[in-house]
Amino acid sequence: MAMDDDYATNGPVDEATSGMMRSEDGASFWQITVAVSDIAAALDRTTELGGQVVKAPVDSPWGPLATIADPRGARLLVMQPPANAS
Repeated sequence: MAMDDDYATNGPVDEATSGMMRSEDGASFWQITVAVSDIAAALDRTTELGGQVVKAPVDSPWGPLATIADPRGARLLVMQPPANAS
């Protein structure tokens, strides 16, 4: 298990398929992450379909990440893996 103070994965970071992290407020929750080939297009499509971008993309070791919500408020994270990711 790869681990630092804030994030642990189920294997080496470049091979992990899941992870755990501390929440900002200490509350427990599940967060689903979906890999997309083009994060800008995914965010545009989200708003076209009535959803919203809750958090704009931020850089991470796994590529840019953004939080979106459907029209009823259900959230998920989208990420665009780096071009060299397998």
